[in-house]
Amino acid sequence: MRLLSFLPGSVLADVRPHTPELLRSLGRLLGRIDHALQDFSHPATTRALKWDLAQAEWIREYISHIEDSSRRTMVKQVLERYESQVVRQLPKYGKARSTAMRITTTFWLTVRARHHAK
Repeated sequence: MRLLSFLPGSVLADVRPHTPELLRSLGRLLGRIDHALQDFSHPATTRALKWDLAQAEWIREYISHIEDSSRRTMVKQVLERYESQVVRQLPKYGKARSTAMRITTTFWLTVRARHHAK
């Protein structure tokens, strides 16, 4: 069981339209997070976390449990796109940038998944 708390507001997938100013604002926020985490280090940052998209390969073994074939296909496609376009880029960024990239990727994968589910 996982217990999560959320800040009030809307996820990017629910905000319309994605204006250039909104995207610039998101980029500025991620830049500030990246800068703030630049020298951050803690033993817990090396543990396996299911929501850590840099460790998303664990999802593949569970795809067969998705009963709806169209959703199963969507998850496969998103995972393949992530592996081909994002994972190979992670090593060239530091830990902080990888964290910011994972946050960004989470937003965009959520946007794509919700878009395809409609």
